[in-house]
Parts: sequence; structure tokens; C-alpha cells
Amino acid sequence: MEGAWRNLRSFPGHAETADRLYLNLLQNRAAGATAEEQIEALAGFARNLPDSEAFADRLVAGFWDRATERAMRAERRDEAIIAALESLVVATPERRRVAAALLGQDYSQLIATLPARDADRLLFNARDILLTYVEGSQVSQWSLQNDRLVRREPWTISSLEITPLLRRVAVDRQGNVSRIGLSVNVGHARLADLRLKLIAPSGRTVELDFRAERSSANDETRFASAQLEPLLGETLAGTWSLSLQDEAPGVNGHLIGWNLNLNAQVLVENFDRGLDIPAPVERESDSVWFDRDGRYAVARAARSDSARLWDLASAQPARTIAVPADERVIGLGADGRYLVTAARDAVHLWRTVNGRRESVLPTAIAGDEVRISDDGRHLLIVRRGEPETELELWSVETGERVARLGIAGSPALLSIDGGGAAAGRR
Repeated sequence: MEGAWRNLRSFPGHAETADRLYLNLLQNRAAGATAEEQIEALAGFARNLPDSEAFADRLVAGFWDRATERAMRAERRDEAIIAALESLVVATPERRRVAAALLGQDYSQLIATLPARDADRLLFNARDILLTYVEGSQVSQWSLQNDRLVRREPWTISSLEITPLLRRVAVDRQGNVSRIGLSVNVGHARLADLRLKLIAPSGRTVELDFRAERSSANDETRFASAQLEPLLGETLAGTWSLSLQDEAPGVNGHLIGWNLNLNAQVLVENFDRGLDIPAPVERESDSVWFDRDGRYAVARAARSDSARLWDLASAQPARTIAVPADERVIGLGADGRYLVTAARDAVHLWRTVNGRRESVLPTAIAGDEVRISDDGRHLLIVRRGEPETELELWSVETGERVARLGIAGSPALLSIDGGGAAAGRR
């Protein structure tokens, strides 16, 4: 069809005739179009003609006029409303009247509409009246302000790649740890950004908390013996490691020195200028988990044991949490207080306010299914097997198992309601 038009138009003096014939042909074909793909193809042909953009739009609008009439005759009102809105590509008073009448009758409280668009995920935050489109890690949002939809500036969800500063000392003495002490000298203006771990030769690790808000090069932090108690009884011989990592950009820090006391043996490292604590690197994330309520997202880093919690309402990162890379995100606890992750042998609860691991649920889940209730207060763990499947209900708040149910065989349907009542059906 297009080839014949171009051939006729190439003859001298026949351009106007060829265009007129082509327009009539497209108009006749458009009148018989029954699918959206057909009318879009015909409109594409029409736009190849000189100064025919308006003609192509009229073909599309006419198609949707006819679709509106067919849907109204068949009482498919939702379909009629969509078709009427599509016809507004050429907005006439009559088309506006038809669309307004349909909307007023069926959606009297409708404030505004948005055109359809492709996205990997669509989220709606009912509390903040926030609509979020996500494509990869790119975010587009619409909010309701003074009964009008307002588009926000698009932004990108990023994660932090964190590299710890590691210091190691070798101990060649035999025996077990009966007394242990640790002090560090760190210069940092925001100690809450730092994570400090002491690692025994066996791999057992304790995470230590800084009590002060900031420290200078002359301040020494001595940790209470109660924080180091988990390492009592460890073998002395081997490599002891100190891991220090910065989990927030903007403030640089230095390790000036550290002092480890094992059964009265003192191991000391001091640095004249201090060692730089590597600053985290912000990168666009390709691994993002989204809360079903459309309020939060968790971005994981490919080369770092970290999870960055984003508040979608404010478009700001709320906290970076030192979650190991092999743990998967299960969900968020009630009111976003906990980030719930699953490791191979347990479920971990992380405080979102400070990024610390609050507790460990000894569920031994391995490859079992784990899901969280809508209110974030309970976990359902499904252990499928023969001759029965075992269901366990755990409380996120108390960290205890509150119910157990055995079902013969393997249920085909499982659910957990908003209040944490589990159900299974064959």
C-alpha cells in the first residue's frame, strides 16, 4: 500500500493525486479497524504524508469513538470510559461531554487520571497518597496536592558498596581466653555511621557499639567486658581481626590505634597519621526489594554486605544496615521498626532506627518458605515434606514460636492474613 503511493507520487504532476488517494484509502481502512494495533499502524502510515499529523490523530480519535459506542451498547462501562479517554487525543466539546458523563456516573469521586505507561512495578502508598512507577532502579512519582496530581522530580535508587578496614594480629600462645579487653582510638565526627567487629580465629564475631556521638584523635574508646563475653573460651592461638567500616557517606574517619588484651597479653597497633577508613561508594542498584505498601524499598549492593533502606515518601535513604550478602529480605516489621532477613539457619531482625541486629529467631529454615503477615507482626514458616507439611507461626515482636500445625501431604494453597492467622488448603 505504501509502496504504491510512493511509486505514483514519483511521477511528475501526480503528487497531489497520490496523496488524496492514499488519504481516502487510509480513511476507509480506519473505518473498518477493530483492534488498537490496526489503527496505530494506519496512523503511522498517515504520519508519513506531508502535514498529516492532525489527520492521523483524527483517525485514532474516530476509532476510539466507535469503541466507546460499542462498549456502551454492551454495558461494558469500564471499557467505555477507557475508550472515551483515549478519544481525547483530539479533544472536542462532544468528546469531553461523553467522557465527563461516563466518569461522573461511575467514578464520581475521581480527581485525576494518568496515561498508561510501561513500568517494572507500580506501587501505591495509601497513607501518603503517593503513586510510584519503578523501571529498574529509576523512580517516577506522583503525589496529590490540593486535589491535584503533581509529578515529582524523577530519582534513582542507589546502594552503598562498603569496604571494611581490616587489621589483624597473630597470637602464638596456647590456651583459651579467660580475660579479654579491647580499646580503640578512632577519629570520626559521626560514630553512629561506624560498625566495629572483633573476630576470633574460629570466626566467631562480636559487634561492638560506640556510646559517644563523636570522637577525636585523642579520644580512646574502651569497650565493656560484657560486650566481649561471647569470645570467652575461644582459642588464643591464631589470627585475631578488627573490622571497621563506614556505612554513610559525607564524613571521613581514621583509625589511630587499637589495643587488644588477651589473658594479660597486650597486642597494640598505633599509627602516626592514622589509617583512612574507606568511605562507602554510592552506585545505582540492580537489586531492590519493595514493600507492598509502597512506602519503603531496600537496595542491595553487589559487592558489599549492606542493605540500604529507602523511604519512598521522602525519596531519601533512611538507614544502611550491615546485612550479609547471602541473606534474603523477607519484609519489614510493624511500622517499619525491623528489617526481616532470612539466613540459612535463622531469621534475623535488624533495627531500622540504628541498623543493629536486634535478635535472631532460631528457626533453622534452610530452604523453607518464609512469609510475613501484612501487619508485619508474624512470620509463617512452611516446611514441606512427607508424609506431612509443618507450619510454624512466629511472633516478630517476641521472637517466639506461637503456633505449630501439621498437615498431611503438601497443601496447594497457603496464606497468612494481616493479623497473623495462618491457613493451609489441599
